[in-house]
Amino acid sequence: MTILVTGAGGFVGSALVPLLVECYGRAEVRLFALPDESLPSEEPWSGLDVFRGDIRAPETLAGAVAGCELVVNLAGLVSHRRRDRERVFAVNSQGAVNVAQACIAGGVRRLVHLSSTGAIGFRRDGTPADESTPFNWPGTFCYMAAKRAGQDAVMRLAAEHGLELTVLNPAAIMGPGDRVSTSAHNRLYALVLANHVLPTFTGGLAVVDVRDVAEMVVRALKSEPLSGPCLLVGANLSYGDVLTAIAAEFGKRVRLVPVPPALATIFGLLLETLPTTHPMSTAHGLMSGWRCTYDAGLSARVFGHTYRSFEQTVADGCHYFLGIFRPDCCG
Repeated sequence: MTILVTGAGGFVGSALVPLLVECYGRAEVRLFALPDESLPSEEPWSGLDVFRGDIRAPETLAGAVAGCELVVNLAGLVSHRRRDRERVFAVNSQGAVNVAQACIAGGVRRLVHLSSTGAIGFRRDGTPADESTPFNWPGTFCYMAAKRAGQDAVMRLAAEHGLELTVLNPAAIMGPGDRVSTSAHNRLYALVLANHVLPTFTGGLAVVDVRDVAEMVVRALKSEPLSGPCLLVGANLSYGDVLTAIAAEFGKRVRLVPVPPALATIFGLLLETLPTTHPMSTAHGLMSGWRCTYDAGLSARVFGHTYRSFEQTVADGCHYFLGIFRPDCCG
């Protein structure tokens, strides 16, 4: 039962690939990664079949998909910057379509597509949204719009062509194993480690442990396909709660300075006008005061999964960060 994982070199791939090798065997796992993307060289990665390409280039997918019964699409691009809109849609919308079409053409039985909570609507009063909440993100939020467009298109193609499909919608992913020092949560660890006074957004967000995501991908490969999207959420927290928990794990006390949403929006807008790349954007400012929370009830019921505590996620994420990146960020 050959399995292809696109976006294998990313954060979720770091947790998923070892699980797949353990469950299905080394000979059954194939990886699809960008031409210049580095992959781990240690076990169990060494010796796995690796196909190089780009989901934006459908011709590079055919050979990788050929002979596979299962495909997991992890490939995606996270950016809220307006200048990245075209690229975000090319990867998260058209790229997702390309993967689904390659699966259909290649006779793949089942596709597990990793989407996002951003492809589901939200409730500004902080009440957790579920899979039935209408999509209501403003059109200026390019990442959410692209993930929703890709999700809808993949679901439509699967229904039309009889492709078994499960769409998983993880919250903000945290935990150990991310090798990219500039990822959102690694930047957060570095920020907390280096400062005693921290600005914080006034709203809240949903988070999930990368290991929970990987485990539910494996369960989705083995369970009956779902008729709609499925939210993966470990905890709903305020931004201040996240910063305080990270600081406590580092043995620090920090003073939080709430940033009004209007000021955060102006700041994000100004940063987007600069020629240099900065993670903060107008979209971040606009949603900084919203409590975008989500309900994990469906995933817990369908997959029989118990999520890790946020405290465990932070503890393991901080430990990994210190072991890998502290010499670079702290001297």
